Amino acid sequence: MGVKDRLKKLDDWSNQHRPTALLGIVALTIALVAMINYLSGSDLFRQFFFPKACDAKFLSKCDPLEWKELFQATVLILGLPVAFLVWHWRDVNKRAEIDNARKDTNLKEFQEVQLRAAGALDEALPAEAREQLQIAALHQLRGFLRGDYGESFKRPAFELLLAGHAAAVYRIDVPGTIRKINGKTRQDIANAVEVLRSKLTRIDKSRMSIISDEAAHILTTYYPLEGRRFDLLDFTRNVFPDGLDFSGSHFFSTIFREARLNHANFNFAHLVAADFTMADLKCVNFPYANIENVHLSYSHLEDADLRCTSPHDAFELDHAKFNNHTRFGDDILRNWNSLTEEERAIARAPWLDRGMVNVDAPHSDEADGM
Repeated sequence: MGVKDRLKKLDDWSNQHRPTALLGIVALTIALVAMINYLSGSDLFRQFFFPKACDAKFLSKCDPLEWKELFQATVLILGLPVAFLVWHWRDVNKRAEIDNARKDTNLKEFQEVQLRAAGALDEALPAEAREQLQIAALHQLRGFLRGDYGESFKRPAFELLLAGHAAAVYRIDVPGTIRKINGKTRQDIANAVEVLRSKLTRIDKSRMSIISDEAAHILTTYYPLEGRRFDLLDFTRNVFPDGLDFSGSHFFSTIFREARLNHANFNFAHLVAADFTMADLKCVNFPYANIENVHLSYSHLEDADLRCTSPHDAFELDHAKFNNHTRFGDDILRNWNSLTEEERAIARAPWLDRGMVNVDAPHSDEADGM
C-alpha cells in the first residue's frame, strides 16, 4: 500500500470516528509539547503553567491577568489542531454535497445521452438530424466510458456500445454470411466482407470507430468479454492487458494486426477470417476454438496452446513463431510435458509444414520450417 493510499485510509477512519480523532489530536499535541520540552531541556511546562508573575509555592499570589493569558495560550495550543480537523471535516462534507449534486446531474445527462445513443429520438425530426444526433451521442459516451463522470457510468457505457454493435452485426446478417462462406476461397471471403461493410450505416461505422479508438477502455479484465460479438472491428497495434477472456466470443474479419494479447483465452471462440498477422500471442489459449481462414503470419505463439485446432483449417501460418513449450495435438487432457520428444515432433510436423518456425530448434531442420 502506497503513502497516498495509507493517508486516504487514515482520513476515512478519522471521518468515521470523529470524537476519537479529536481526543487523539489533543493527546498528540500534549505529547508533542512534552517531547519538545524534554529534548530541549527548556522546562517549557514549568514556565507555561507557572508564569513569571506567579510564585509556584504560593499560587494565590498569581496575577489574574497572567492566568487569563495562560488560559488563552492553552486554548490556542490545543485548539488549533482541533480547529483544523473541524475545518477539514466541514470541507469533506461540503465536497460530498457537491459530488452528490454532480452525480445527480451526471446521471440525468447520462440518461439523456443513453437514449439518444440508442436512437430514441423525436420522430418529428428529419432523418438526417436524427442520425447526426445519435452519432453525437455515441461520441459523448466516450467520456462516460473513460470514467470522466464517475466510475458508475463506465459499465453502462461499455454495455451500450457493445450491444449496439451486436445489433448491427445481426441486422446485416453476419452469422448468415459466415455459414455461406464455409469452404469458399479467400477472395470469396473478401467479397463477402465487402458486401457486409456496404450494409453498415453511418451510425454503425461511427460506433465501430469509437469501439476501436477506445479499445483500451473496452477490452479490459474488468468487464465480461465472453460470448461477445467483435466482428468487423479493427484493433490494430493495440496493447491489451494480459489474461483477457474471450471464451465463446465471435471474431469474424476482426483485425488484430501487430496487437499484443498475451495470455488471452480464446477457448470455444469463433475466429473466422480474423487477422492476427505479426501479433504477439504468447501464452494464448486456442483449444476448441472454431478457426477458419485465420491469418497468423509472423505472429508470436511461444508458450501458446493450440491443441484441438488444426493447421489445415485454412490458416496462414508463414513464419509464425512457436517454441518447445507451445502445445499441439488432439489430446487436451494429456500434459504436453509428459509427451516423448518423438510424440511432440509428430504433433508439430503439420504446423511446420505450413510454414511455422520453432525458435528453440537448434538446427535448420525445424528452424527453417522444414
